[in-house]
Amino acid sequence: MKVDFTASDITHMRTHTLGKKQPLFRALGVEKGISHILDASAGLGGDLFKISCMGLKVSAYERNPYVFALLADGYLRGLQWAETNGDNELLAALQRVDLHWGNAEEGLAEFPGQAIFFDPMFPPKAKGALSGKEMQALHDLCGEVDLEAQKEELRTFLQSSSAQRLIVKQPLKAQPLMAGVNHSFKGKSLRYDLYVIN
Repeated sequence: MKVDFTASDITHMRTHTLGKKQPLFRALGVEKGISHILDASAGLGGDLFKISCMGLKVSAYERNPYVFALLADGYLRGLQWAETNGDNELLAALQRVDLHWGNAEEGLAEFPGQAIFFDPMFPPKAKGALSGKEMQALHDLCGEVDLEAQKEELRTFLQSSSAQRLIVKQPLKAQPLMAGVNHSFKGKSLRYDLYVIN
């Protein structure tokens, strides 16, 4: 498994299918002038890359050292490829990303951004098909999902951040991670719960 921001499907996504009307960007408040996001759980970088491709600055945090190593490796290879091949659009998107190894809570006091994006690890599916290979690998690297720890992390964001919005990514039919959702933006299989902070 590796992170590859130059893969053909990723390139097609950023050049053809990405749009501000998608649930993620409506939840973030792109049309309301939000321009700087704190990604509190960067993972393998799928969402942070979409966000940066829309022209937003992203301060991204990943606490697991192995996951961060995969992300940083893909990030550096992406920069090198973009510079070598003259892909200025990809280069600009990656340069809008500021990667951090550690807990997002540590950056809250210094974070000048306007919104927090939180994508907690989803529990493994109880029935039916297994999760995708990347998700299975992430579960192996990160261990069991601790819902109580996720809720405590969410409380910290709500109580200690100066951001305007907090967006939590969830499976479409899952219960909200915590009460107080102001609005939900639904896609085909995912939902983005919005908590208005300030």
